[in-house]
Amino acid sequence: MPTVVWQMLPPWMWERTALGRGTAVSACNSIPGVANQRLLSRPIDQEMGLERSLDRFPVPIVTSEPDDLRNWAAMLAVAVSLFQC
Repeated sequence: MPTVVWQMLPPWMWERTALGRGTAVSACNSIPGVANQRLLSRPIDQEMGLERSLDRFPVPIVTSEPDDLRNWAAMLAVAVSLFQC
């Protein structure tokens, strides 16, 4: 299932918020489809690099800016066309 984080604030406003003070985390659980409240999170060690990248996937972040939404829509269109029978 395609997933995206939709950031409602445009990038130029991010400096005015706590977004810049966030910590990158890895969220997981051994139970598929578990509720968000039951996800386990741990900080991602930025020095770790790609050593364990096979068990992770990036989640794109888009804003309400037309270019971001256009790019996300194009990515979805390509994904759907690839997986159609």
